[in-house]
Amino acid sequence: MGKMNRKTKAPNERGIFTFRNIALIAFGLSGMTALIYEVVWARMLSLIFGSTVYAVATMLTAFMAGLALGSYLMGKRCDEVEDLPLYFGLFELGIGIYGILFILALGYVQYPYFFLYKILHAHFWLFILAQFLLYFLVLLVPTTMFGAIFPIVSKIFTQNMDELGKDIGYVYAVNSFGSVIGPFLAGFILIPIVGIKNTALFAASVNMLLAFIILRFSSLKEEGKFFLPIMFAFLLIGSQAMIPPMLINAWFVGAFPDIAAAEETLEDVDVLFYREGPYSTVTVVHTLGYIGLKSDGRGEASTLPEDLRHQFLLAYIPMLLHKNPEKVLDIGVGAGFTLGAIENFDSKQIDAVEIDPAILEASEKFFSRFNNDALNDPRIRIFTTDGRNYLLMTEGKYDVIVSAPSHPLTSGVSHLFTKEFFELSKAHLNEDGIYCQWVPGHRFSPEEHKIVVKTFTSVFPHTILWINNVDALNDSSQMVDSFLIGSMHPIEIDRERICEIVNENEKIKGDLDTIGVDSADEFFSLMILDEGGVVSYAADEDRLNTDDFPIIEFQAPKSLLEDSVVRLSDIMS
Repeated sequence: MGKMNRKTKAPNERGIFTFRNIALIAFGLSGMTALIYEVVWARMLSLIFGSTVYAVATMLTAFMAGLALGSYLMGKRCDEVEDLPLYFGLFELGIGIYGILFILALGYVQYPYFFLYKILHAHFWLFILAQFLLYFLVLLVPTTMFGAIFPIVSKIFTQNMDELGKDIGYVYAVNSFGSVIGPFLAGFILIPIVGIKNTALFAASVNMLLAFIILRFSSLKEEGKFFLPIMFAFLLIGSQAMIPPMLINAWFVGAFPDIAAAEETLEDVDVLFYREGPYSTVTVVHTLGYIGLKSDGRGEASTLPEDLRHQFLLAYIPMLLHKNPEKVLDIGVGAGFTLGAIENFDSKQIDAVEIDPAILEASEKFFSRFNNDALNDPRIRIFTTDGRNYLLMTEGKYDVIVSAPSHPLTSGVSHLFTKEFFELSKAHLNEDGIYCQWVPGHRFSPEEHKIVVKTFTSVFPHTILWINNVDALNDSSQMVDSFLIGSMHPIEIDRERICEIVNENEKIKGDLDTIGVDSADEFFSLMILDEGGVVSYAADEDRLNTDDFPIIEFQAPKSLLEDSVVRLSDIMS
């Protein structure tokens, strides 16, 4: 077959630096920016939508739908276009401008999200559909332009029907290579070093530079220089923009009757620390007399008494139950309250695992005076990695392992609540070791609670269940967090020894007094289910939360929307 009959041809040049080759390279760089934006926009939008498996999936679906739409629309009329470089350049310019405007518009996305939550949160799948449509509208303009570039570059680069397959293969390969570089560059280099906003500005700068170069081959060759002031103006605006450190988000939107009440609450929040880490956006806030640590808007720890209860008891229950906890592992440092409580014992080695270095930085700067200066104990070895990966890599064994990761509804965290993780943890316990697993009571349903208990008991033959709320013993309708204590042998509670330790250690006694546990009897009363009680409680549940079937990861987001809680009455019934 001969040459393709085309109405439009790119400038007929010879040599390496032909427009054909420049367009191919530009398309690769454009693919790089597309995936940089995907990472950046996902991080930004998670501050509002949360980071559940459904939020992540709907964001990705909306992104890909926009690409498909743009490619379809431009593909229909690409053969009618007489100035392909003009369209290519203008699309790149539009993408760059939108990349900057996105930063400015982020704070306004919370308003339609609040509205959708209020009218649809009781109807899960309708809410997910509405969330997808909101994502789609937010991302429609840039993703459509990204998608439209593919048929343009394909037509520019394709010169001969006999080599159509090879040419399209080159176009796709170069763009895909750029798409590989993009998320690597964003996630491993740019965001950890310069932050989310500046990563977005980097991508926008690349798009605008590509626009300027490509427009030099268009009918606006001479006029293209007039776009430079526009580009610099938007970059200057973007450099002055700020990502709002506090937004109305999925974690607490249900607590407010209207948008005015939510905004009023946020106005009273002082942001003491803001860091865009490699894994999440970490903030430390001060409000209503307490200091709180947040990750992507999600509360991780605070100095509130109701938060201190589970943070202290997570350490004190297993450490007091074990007769001689010489080697201890704390998975999930957070603000360091649990770690600081562990340090009140005479353990010889204390290992701590925290995946996000920004959380460690916040803990040391703002919580040292509350957590016993936990991170500076000479016995501490800190490992900045995922808790599961740490256990896979280490050969060490421990007397006590404490696990308190983020809430299991967060995508990427639920694997720390599966049967396989509990088995991995058990393999790193000494013969008489004790494992303690925190199970949330907030944004968690009784059904999910029972699934976690059933999963836990399938690994640990001897399990007892404690709660964190003394007041719930008098009012069983109150919410409770749970602590599952597991071992390979029956767990003996030496009341006399425990009372002696508490009475002789002023720090332990002081912490227990702080959370309302005023006596040994009150402490022991927090154990509400013995081994037989735990078995009976989970007897009617057959499902297990596993790596292959992560039930909790998909069920918990529903509890978030419904604002479900686990009450003591749910456990005791």
